[in-house]
Amino acid sequence: MNYAKKGRNLVDFNKSKTKNGVFSAIDKIDLKYRAAASNAGAALNEVQSKFFTKNLDRPEAENIVILITDAKNSDQSENMVKEADELRKSGFKIITVGIRGADANELKGVASQSSMSFYSPSFERALTGGFTESVWDVLNPAASVPATSPTRVPAATSPSRVVTTKVTQESVSEVVADTGSEADIVFAVHFNPRGSNTEFLQLIDYLKSLVLTSDVNNQKVRFGLYFDKNNFFFQLKDYTNTSAIIDALGTASKSLTTTDQFDLVSVLRDVRTRMFTPANGDRANVQNILIVFTDTVTSGAALLLQRERNLLNNNKIIVYSAGIGLNDKAALETISDETNLVTFSDYSELKSYGEQLLQLIPAMNTIPAPTTTARPKDTVPPTRPGSGKQTDLEETEENEIDTHSTLDETIENNINIFTITPATAGKFIGCAGAKLDLVFVLDASTSVTEPNFELMKDFVKDFLLDADIDGGNVRVGVVIYSDADYVQFQLNTYAKKADVYNAIDDIPYRYGSTNTADALKTMRSVMFTAGNGDRSDVNNVAVVVTDGVSNINSRRTVPEAEQARAEGIHIYAIGIGLTDTKELDGIASKPVDENRFAVQDFTELRDLRHKVFSALCKCFVIDYFSSLICYAR
Repeated sequence: MNYAKKGRNLVDFNKSKTKNGVFSAIDKIDLKYRAAASNAGAALNEVQSKFFTKNLDRPEAENIVILITDAKNSDQSENMVKEADELRKSGFKIITVGIRGADANELKGVASQSSMSFYSPSFERALTGGFTESVWDVLNPAASVPATSPTRVPAATSPSRVVTTKVTQESVSEVVADTGSEADIVFAVHFNPRGSNTEFLQLIDYLKSLVLTSDVNNQKVRFGLYFDKNNFFFQLKDYTNTSAIIDALGTASKSLTTTDQFDLVSVLRDVRTRMFTPANGDRANVQNILIVFTDTVTSGAALLLQRERNLLNNNKIIVYSAGIGLNDKAALETISDETNLVTFSDYSELKSYGEQLLQLIPAMNTIPAPTTTARPKDTVPPTRPGSGKQTDLEETEENEIDTHSTLDETIENNINIFTITPATAGKFIGCAGAKLDLVFVLDASTSVTEPNFELMKDFVKDFLLDADIDGGNVRVGVVIYSDADYVQFQLNTYAKKADVYNAIDDIPYRYGSTNTADALKTMRSVMFTAGNGDRSDVNNVAVVVTDGVSNINSRRTVPEAEQARAEGIHIYAIGIGLTDTKELDGIASKPVDENRFAVQDFTELRDLRHKVFSALCKCFVIDYFSSLICYAR
């Protein structure tokens, strides 16, 4: 149903009984159906009478309504909630998805429960895998496949699984694999040296993401890495904790890929005979898994590949294959079952669709639930420099270094603080629960231009996407500046993320000169005060975004930043299109290379969000499955 002032029945249960039929009907929806009105109450009223009728509704099937909107409700909110209540009383499950201009709090009142209400600041974000997967998890939390199906059975629903094999001239033994949480896993990688360094790093980051969801620290999972042509990068026995494996993967470089010929037969033989051995860390009674990654068609003969497949099966080694940009998948289809083969058009798709592989292997979903204790009992909580007593700049920076050192030790002792679990896949983990008082200092001078100022505002909203504002952990304030500074809202002005987003959208562009000094002074002396919402027991962070060097009060700019830092405010400085970063370096906290960021164009701000979060959270951040996985180093 599409709705504006009233509902419009577009596709009902009887019109399209196949997935392709539904897709075709959706494609035919005309843009003329768009309208400014958004009367969700009337639409909910019509749902039951138009769709869930005796002739259309199945009595044995659950009834679900997913309400998707990018606008606030046009009619009275009470009417919408009333209609939702009527549906729930009739046994309906209601899921709400708000985008951009939707009222997140309003939609929570409509959903069957708050966990069934979702919000995205943009359609782009809503279309990403992590967001849609989160909706799907609520839509169908008990999704499972009958054990007789060749499709993978989730570990939670079956104590064991059968990995079926293709029928060939040479019979291949059936491997019965335990779906327990323990496994010895080897990555066998062929990367064509003609590929770009960016593509290589995309692959390495993907391998890191698979390690991060596996319980290495408790010895449930071991990993080995092999690059073809006898390059045993590390064996199963070499690393026994997650941090060490991530560090090792970080040292991998494209120089390891020296051949564009892919001899898959030799790869399989090397891994079987020289990696899955007790001497190199293979454990008895633990599932053995080989995952082959390749962007090149193999040169191995089919019969030899089949022979290696048989030997792997005899050794109870299950083979999964990931092909990237392959036109010919015959070789991978020979060594892997159909259900164990995933393909990608290019390396960039690993980020969007790589979770397919993760879902196939239960052992890579075994990390413990995140601990609720942020630090050991004998560790003194880090204090915010400058709180309680005045210190000079040098003493403050020493305190900051000591604080980070304490945090690093805490992280080393609590390695699972910043990890992701299957239950929270697609949600931000790690920094989401951190307490923070955060002020954005935004340049609105003439050189920025209004279109770029809008991109700057989008950056701020993106930055806050995973911040826990509604729960009270994060408070946000914004000040903009040109000839003078203009406080848009204080730390205690808004307590709801939706209100913060609306306020950001309403920030006006004020052209003029560049008076960064006054904006920094206002940030320090007016905004980070108790009267305007600053909390004494919470870290203060400022994010300064500018495209130019100060031309008003320029001599005061760096001293104002130094004074702010001396009072315990940590400053991240972001420069756009700057040829001279001397002033920007003077604004940022020390060390500069961790707190100053530079991009050439405003359109690059969105990608910068993850780098700033990495520094802010003191953790290693990678963007996978459209979510942030935060892993403490």
